[in-house]
Amino acid sequence: MRALDRPVQVTDGVSPGPRFPGTVPRIWNAPPRNPGFTGRSLVLERMRDQLGGGLAVVLPQPQTLYGLGGVGKTQVALEYVHRFMADYDLVWWISSEQ
Repeated sequence: MRALDRPVQVTDGVSPGPRFPGTVPRIWNAPPRNPGFTGRSLVLERMRDQLGGGLAVVLPQPQTLYGLGGVGKTQVALEYVHRFMADYDLVWWISSEQ
C-alpha cells in the first residue's frame, strides 16, 4: 500500500498523435529515474518492440523480466518507462513487494 501514497501526476488535455520525447503521460506514478543507469540498450529496444514500439496497439502481449535477485530487473523496467514515456498515455508503477 506504500505505492498508493506516491503522488499521481495528471495532466490536462492530451492531444492525439505523437508527443515530444520526455512528455510525461497523462497518468504517471513511476519512481524517479536512476541517473546511474547504463547499458541494457538491447533489452530496452526488444521490450519496446514487443510492447508495440511506439505504435498504437490495442492489447500488447504481457512481458516478463526474470532473473536472479539483484541483477537489475527493476532498474531495466524503470529505465524503460522513463525512456519511452512519450509512447504511453498511462504509466502505473506497482511494486512486486506489495
